Amino acid sequence: MVAVLVVSGVGSIVDFRKEVEFVKRRNESDAKKAVNVIRNGAEEKPMSYNDLLVGDLIKIEYGMNIPVDGIVLSGNQISCDESAMTGESEEIRKGTF
Repeated sequence: MVAVLVVSGVGSIVDFRKEVEFVKRRNESDAKKAVNVIRNGAEEKPMSYNDLLVGDLIKIEYGMNIPVDGIVLSGNQISCDESAMTGESEEIRKGTF
């Protein structure tokens, strides 16, 4: 019984440390994901995806992952790969509002 307790205790500690490291790395990765935002008519410093609010305007750049659902106000030949959401492999052209 002692061996079972030792093995399960060590396994639990290792799993806990792995989970803590995973959460730390995920948070660091999320912090690096930043977008240029116009809020209340003024351009803000780049902010994390998690800090976006309803009504914010995002400057979309070539190759970026768009972090939200939204309306395209202006742009030229914008197309998005929505395969993660819809499963369709072709890029979808977006029109302006």
